[in-house]
Amino acid sequence: GRSPSLLYIGPHYTVHELEPGSEFDYGAFLASWAPRMTFVDPNPRVIPLLRKKLDSLGIESDATQILNAAVCDSDGEQSFFMAAERFFEDRQLDEAARRELEFGMSMIRGYTVGAGVPEEYVEEVPVKCLTPQSLLDATGMPQGPDVLLIDAEGYDLGIMQRLLKVPGFRPAAIAFEWTGAFKMVLHQHGQESAEQHFR
Repeated sequence: GRSPSLLYIGPHYTVHELEPGSEFDYGAFLASWAPRMTFVDPNPRVIPLLRKKLDSLGIESDATQILNAAVCDSDGEQSFFMAAERFFEDRQLDEAARRELEFGMSMIRGYTVGAGVPEEYVEEVPVKCLTPQSLLDATGMPQGPDVLLIDAEGYDLGIMQRLLKVPGFRPAAIAFEWTGAFKMVLHQHGQESAEQHFR
């Protein structure tokens, strides 16, 4: 029958969780389940690392698609901010700190500075923007995937809401990082509204 399909938005940290024997061992799961997979991440550093990890797990490239893009309200280009490569060359960081800053990316320059990157090391990077419908068309899944995973650093809820407005988009399963989503609703609408959303 038809292979199941997976759309993963924001797989940056999963690059490390694909390591054999890692806590979640996504690699073994994906290799055994063998879905058609599309990964979408705005950080250009993630793309080659993710491809290399998938290759090492024996997951064939014709079963996977990796897009360097962001989900936006309109198609085009958006500036994102991240730590420049020379920041890592000049600083001695432990692995956890390096990973956090290397894959961290924001549409707001101040967030990158606030995360511990000095202003002089902040790099502006143009990223391709796709509307939810354009993203689904690009993945070859115009009606959406069977499984949707989102880990978009606090933007999970907004992205999910946009995708669910696409006619016919109804995945069988959705997983997202609820902590960031809860904080966003709490900040914007207050405690009572946040509790109603996440009961």
